Amino acid sequence: MTAEWFVHQKEKVHGPFDAATLKQFAASNKIGASTLIAQSADGPWHPASKVKGLFSDSPAPQAFTAPRPPMNVQGATPLEAPPTSPPPTPSVPASHQKGYAAQTLEPGEAIAFKTRLSGAVMPGPLWILLAASALLGTAYVGKVISERPEREIAEQDRRLGQLFVYSVIPGGALAIFGVCLLIDAMGQTLLNEYVVTNKRVVIRTGFFKRKIEEFLLPSVDSVVVEQGLGGQVAKYGTLVLTVGGNKLGHKYVVNPFEFCRVVKEQKPKQSAWA
Repeated sequence: MTAEWFVHQKEKVHGPFDAATLKQFAASNKIGASTLIAQSADGPWHPASKVKGLFSDSPAPQAFTAPRPPMNVQGATPLEAPPTSPPPTPSVPASHQKGYAAQTLEPGEAIAFKTRLSGAVMPGPLWILLAASALLGTAYVGKVISERPEREIAEQDRRLGQLFVYSVIPGGALAIFGVCLLIDAMGQTLLNEYVVTNKRVVIRTGFFKRKIEEFLLPSVDSVVVEQGLGGQVAKYGTLVLTVGGNKLGHKYVVNPFEFCRVVKEQKPKQSAWA
């Protein structure tokens, strides 16, 4: 009569199984060397490593005798494979999980590098606002002068004060223009993205008016970085991409040399993949 085997796992008794099935469980790691097995649902139980032939090339496991440990035997159920932990998920920077490029990734595509617009775009709008403030201040001073009593101010100074008042018009217009530029610059520093994936170059720019540029890596002929003294200190520069003979420039890009390096690094991979 064929020997029957029982397996004690997860506080339950599973079985009966024939010797060939038990050996298959051992080969597929459903049972290990420390798993308790017996030839009866009531024991005696013994570690599977003590069973001769179970973890070797012999045809079938041989019977054994061993002390029976105390336990509560439950009804026999089919043997289940022990739970396995999922493989570790590679860490992805939080910045790579947001933005236009992350939302448009194709199957098998991953972001290799992502950078942004430098805050060096802010001084321009700030200078315009400073000039607008000067004009509005001049208008206020002119208003004060022109409203003084005639006995306290010469007629020539009064006319000059009235002329200053008119500076409120260009000052106000310049202030509105400066505020719009400042909002646009702030929005671009938050939303602009310059991305290299393992398949494409994706550039998203603009705040009031959005612009999307996407190029397959093989179509990018070259990437040139232009960097002045300020850019060398603040680590920003101008990216000049040559695509199909056309040059496309993007100023104030953070870490431009790293962008260039990753494009050169990913292009051979893309060519081999294609």
